[in-house]
Amino acid sequence: MNEIEISSERIRLRLMNTSDLNSIHLLHSLPETDEFNALRTPEDLVETKNIIKPRIAENQGNIKP
Repeated sequence: MNEIEISSERIRLRLMNTSDLNSIHLLHSLPETDEFNALRTPEDLVETKNIIKPRIAENQGNIKP
């Protein structure tokens, strides 16, 4: 897996992983987050997992973009 992280005093950015599922789902379930989202709000955790799974695989180098 690619371990990429950018950090400063105030923020830490890293690639998402499966342990982020609940947080990602919660974020995408907020109306104010979803207002300008091209995708619709995920129905449940399973749908969110199916959305992020290819991106995580791509980040791990398992598939090509």
